[in-house]
Amino acid sequence: MTKEESDGPLIWTELVWEPGVYTAAMYDALCASGRAPDAVFCFNAGIWGYDTWRPTLRMVMLKGAPLVVTSYTFQEAEDDEDVIAEEMVLARLDKNNGNTAGSRPSWAWRAERNPFGSSLEIPSFHAGKVLRENSFWMAVHSP
Repeated sequence: MTKEESDGPLIWTELVWEPGVYTAAMYDALCASGRAPDAVFCFNAGIWGYDTWRPTLRMVMLKGAPLVVTSYTFQEAEDDEDVIAEEMVLARLDKNNGNTAGSRPSWAWRAERNPFGSSLEIPSFHAGKVLRENSFWMAVHSP
């Protein structure tokens, strides 16, 4: 579609997948290459179950990109939300790890059903329960 064929402004969107451990060095390299992330997505990441997520969560909050986390179930979303809330507090206090601008991460929205989540049911190991990918989501921003 050309601008002449459009009813409004054209919007350019580029989706970039960067595999690997999301570190401050990777974030800084993306920014230096002109590809600063507009948002960071963690799909069905199970943040509650892996302490290795904590430094990454805090770093993203300190760098300022909005963070969106999805979960299979509401129970998992609640657990992810607890971990994110703890890291939000620590990010606000972390003056020695990049928070020179006084980043104040806060909830854009708390755990809720994701209207864009999958409707495909996946069998769960828990009797009578099913999972759906990206069924719940939450987001943090750092104004």
